[in-house]
Amino acid sequence: MISLLSVSVVGALAQPMATEVFNLRSQCAAFAGKMLEEQAIGAALTQSQISRYDPRTNRCYVEITVQSSKDSRYQHRYLYDGQTKELLASSRSEKGIRGGMIFDRQHIPTRADSWDDANEYIDQMMAEDKK
Repeated sequence: MISLLSVSVVGALAQPMATEVFNLRSQCAAFAGKMLEEQAIGAALTQSQISRYDPRTNRCYVEITVQSSKDSRYQHRYLYDGQTKELLASSRSEKGIRGGMIFDRQHIPTRADSWDDANEYIDQMMAEDKK
C-alpha cells in the first residue's frame, strides 16, 4: 500500500524524496498492471493501461483504455485511484454516441459536453507536471 507521508510543519504534506517517489511510482505501476489483469474483455477488444503517481497528492492514478481492435467504433477510458480501485471518471464513444461521467464530488464541470469534460479531467489527472 502507498502510505501517506506527513509532517507537522503547518499541517502540510511532506514532499517525498527522489528514492521514495521512484518506489511509489513503481508500486503505482504494479497496481495498474494488476488492475489490467483483472479486467475481462471480449476477443474483439484490446485494452491498455498507464499509471501515474502524483507526489503532491500522494495518489496513484490508473487509466485503462478499452477499444475495438479493428476500428475506432468503440472506445472507453476509465480513470481509477490505483490504490483503492475507486472509479474516478469514465468516457465512452460507441458508434458515434459519446458520453462521460466524473465521480469526483468536488469537480466542477468545465464543459457542457460530458464526454469532453470527462476526457479533460482524465487528461489533467494523468498529466505529468512539467518543471
